[in-house]
Amino acid sequence: MTHRRTARIVVAALLFVLLPATAFPAELPPLQLTPGDGTFTVTNATPGGSVVLFASGLDGSRGVLRQRRLATSVSAGATGAVEYKPERALPYRTIVVAVDVETGRIAIGGPADYEVQVRPFPTETLRRDNEGVRGVEDVEIPRAEVLVVRPKGGAWTLSAAEGATGDKDERHDGKLALDFESANPIIGEIAAPKRLKQKDVVVLIDSARLEVFTTEVDQ
Repeated sequence: MTHRRTARIVVAALLFVLLPATAFPAELPPLQLTPGDGTFTVTNATPGGSVVLFASGLDGSRGVLRQRRLATSVSAGATGAVEYKPERALPYRTIVVAVDVETGRIAIGGPADYEVQVRPFPTETLRRDNEGVRGVEDVEIPRAEVLVVRPKGGAWTLSAAEGATGDKDERHDGKLALDFESANPIIGEIAAPKRLKQKDVVVLIDSARLEVFTTEVDQ
């Protein structure tokens, strides 16, 4: 058991090198997300700043598979640390994402010993125009939980199911189309931006297969 935990901690550390969304100035340490006994601790956040905790999980404890979601903002202390305990314990199969709203730095994890599946973001699905990125289209997943963070600006979330709520084209074609401006605020009442621009962060969780994709808008 000790060997498995050590291996996964090493893999988690490598994510900060491999994922484009985690790029940040060299003088800032990587955001860290550590699971505990029913808690999650975030360290290296901006002191006094907001940290968004975003999670999606599958709970089969009562014989019926249920979706569990979390999208909340907490304030980091003077040392840049946050300890968060959900009102209800998250199921074992859960992806947890922490984002420092001040800088856009990301940490990805899950309950102890759960191996989170991180995939490259399908950037070809981003819908761009002259003003920025409007949303995504032709994303081949059945259900999604999406988080948008604008560093120093705010955070928003939306849920979608293929051919149903949140799917802009409303077609049962095996693909999702999402408009970011329809997302709901996590912090305050600031409306979601109509277009995403450089440095904005997008996190997409496939809530059926439990895979996570992240990217930072590059223009």
